Amino acid sequence: SIPIRNWTEIALTFDSTLAELKIYLNGKLENKANNTLCISTLPAGKKFFVGWNNNSSHPKLEALYDGIIMLSIPRNSVEILADYTNRSR
Repeated sequence: SIPIRNWTEIALTFDSTLAELKIYLNGKLENKANNTLCISTLPAGKKFFVGWNNNSSHPKLEALYDGIIMLSIPRNSVEILADYTNRSR
């Protein structure tokens, strides 16, 4: 879980071949799940939300966001940890 009132780096990776979503907190793998998410199928001109879930009784993550980065290349756990370590110095 994400601690309240603490800075936390959240990284998500998605492998479209395996349909696998991985969630990293502060550089460490927290959870993974099969998911049919495909960003390339989002309709043009539609909004993309970060921290929002329409299928939940708590639909949004109330947080301050700093430095959102979206990459079109896959990242592995070593790269995620290195990114976190370099940014948290």
